[in-house]
Amino acid sequence: AVVQRQRHPGAGALVERLEPSKGKRGAYRVLKRHLIDVIYRAMVRDRAGWVHAAVEHHLAA
Repeated sequence: AVVQRQRHPGAGALVERLEPSKGKRGAYRVLKRHLIDVIYRAMVRDRAGWVHAAVEHHLAA
């Protein structure tokens, strides 16, 4: 989250906007949660294309 804030303008703006109301730790908590949600959605989207070995074996037989 720290590197994301330094490198990505949107992340920095989010932390700057939330810092007065939530404090530094709270703002970083929100940013970390957002990053986790983005990663989770990417993993779920990627998993949709997986084929399990048992299904593949059944299709080949």
